[in-house]
Amino acid sequence: MNLIPFLFLLLFALLHSLLAAEKFKSALLLRIPALNRTYRLLYNFIALALYLPALWLHLNEPGKMMVGQSFILMAVAVFLMAIGSWGLWKAFLAYDAGEFIGWRIPSGRPQLQISGWNAEVRHPLYSAMIVLLAGFLLQHLSVERLIFVGIHLIYLRAGIQLEEAKLLQLFGQEYANYRAKVPMLIPRLWKTKGER
Repeated sequence: MNLIPFLFLLLFALLHSLLAAEKFKSALLLRIPALNRTYRLLYNFIALALYLPALWLHLNEPGKMMVGQSFILMAVAVFLMAIGSWGLWKAFLAYDAGEFIGWRIPSGRPQLQISGWNAEVRHPLYSAMIVLLAGFLLQHLSVERLIFVGIHLIYLRAGIQLEEAKLLQLFGQEYANYRAKVPMLIPRLWKTKGER
């Protein structure tokens, strides 16, 4: 088993979390104020520079499949990856792409996103990513793929915890109320009378 893709993925997870941490970001910007305008863009560039090699290396050595390939398994995998990709796209549209990527610096205090898919789940990007990862796992069910997807899921869970703490600090009671009403990742199939 080639461990290099997993090491890249772990390095990505560590640096991505470190660079997202407000304490680290504030300390770095105090030392290098010129980074203020490009921090988000640099953050995304570093994330891609570490993530894409991990993915490429894994795709080139995905490991021996644990079960035989079948049309049904492949159809389910492709369906889940398509739904997950579509979900990522739809969830991404709720945000300002320029600000999200780092091409544009946010002006003023950010607004809490609670409409669209954010009215159904607090983390629609992560929900869609989990669906995509489920399809990715089924597409080539191997020990290596299971570990690769498992690292993603652990990282997503940790990222959610960090993001929720940041959102609670930023929006206070407004986010606490939102969090009490809206599920984290899986939308409710039915709503109570007060939620309709």
